[in-house]
Amino acid sequence: MDTPSDQEPLLATGYEFTPAQDLIIRTTGSRARIWGILTLLGAGLTALTGVLALFTAEAFGVIAAIIYALLSLIPIFVGLNFLQAGRALDAVVTTKGSDIDHLMESIRSVGKALFIQIVAVTIWFALVVLGIIVSIAIPEFGS
Repeated sequence: MDTPSDQEPLLATGYEFTPAQDLIIRTTGSRARIWGILTLLGAGLTALTGVLALFTAEAFGVIAAIIYALLSLIPIFVGLNFLQAGRALDAVVTTKGSDIDHLMESIRSVGKALFIQIVAVTIWFALVVLGIIVSIAIPEFGS
């Protein structure tokens, strides 16, 4: 898959969006930031659940804490990328002369967040299928 590197310069032009387009971009930027914050809050709750699992004083509690810590990384990176996308969209509206560059930065950040989610859901799906196969192959495992 051919994708430009983060260091590769993007097309720069003096194009400016219209006020109506700015409103759409501003609204989308606000929603991206809100989603980023909500996703980071979800990461915090996931990490807190892992910390609470440590207090079960059982071996499973430590394993659960590690799993929750790893799971919290997904929404952390997704949330940070959506926050960056929102900031870049705000810059489209509030700056002059770099609208296309800021828009491309936002699209890049959303693309990263989507890639993280694609990988995470693919792994989740594979684990669910594996769980189903194990449950069918070893019925006592599910009991």
